[in-house]
Amino acid sequence: MALILIDGLPEKKDSISAFTWGCAYGYGLFETLLILRNRPVFLEQHLKRMRLSAGLLQLAMPEEDDLIEWVWRLLRPGNVPVGKLKITLLARERIPGEEKIAAHTVLSVQPGRPYPESLYETGVSIGLLNQTKNENSVLVKHKTLNYLENLLGREQARKNNWFEGLFHNTKGRLCEGTVSNLFLVKDQTIITPGVREGLLPGVTREIVINLARRNKLPVAVGKITEKDLSEADEVFLTNSLFGIMPVTRIGDKIIRNGKPGELTKSLMNLYKDLLKDRGYL
Repeated sequence: MALILIDGLPEKKDSISAFTWGCAYGYGLFETLLILRNRPVFLEQHLKRMRLSAGLLQLAMPEEDDLIEWVWRLLRPGNVPVGKLKITLLARERIPGEEKIAAHTVLSVQPGRPYPESLYETGVSIGLLNQTKNENSVLVKHKTLNYLENLLGREQARKNNWFEGLFHNTKGRLCEGTVSNLFLVKDQTIITPGVREGLLPGVTREIVINLARRNKLPVAVGKITEKDLSEADEVFLTNSLFGIMPVTRIGDKIIRNGKPGELTKSLMNLYKDLLKDRGYL
């Protein structure tokens, strides 16, 4: 059962008007965080990204201390060993003369289960989507409520029994998944598309890049083509809920020996160690 707060108060009927810009036009932002041991994982990084995006959209956000207090108000009972926290900003309506657009802040917590360990051991399949991401869009770098492209991509992936589907940008290069960032390994170098390729810069993506660099692993941020993907030694995805997920198949094509790569497994261990160090595991 989901636990919900709206503007710091328990959910009640008619809390939000259907005429708000968030409801009527999808004007808003959201962040989805993993909960482990009743703690929101990397909350500070997610709030930082949301605040940057809120500045672009001229959305008023609650004070950081208030928002964190609301989060802990939901988690205080201590009964969410694994789950997800969703923070949503729903624009109300612009008031003439006001610099920023007021917004409702909706917090929801859903208990859940970890991703099956078997997926991390065997790897998952991905495929290429029909839809294209416009890397020139001002919105592509922000986690807005305009999420229909991603949902359509998820549906195509589901129909093809892929764990994830990858978007191309308008240049024909690969940019991101529907809910994840893409990484590949070639000749012991970790490669991921740059933000200019048309992607949402994920929190886990940034953490993995920093982890790799701190451990002296070569990282290249740039461009990835279909050819690069097909010739990769290893492929993996990052996402706040599943962390680092190895990819062993692209459509019907098996990558190398069909097992998660050594560098991918090293990064998975480094990421797990980081979670332990932060007290999440």
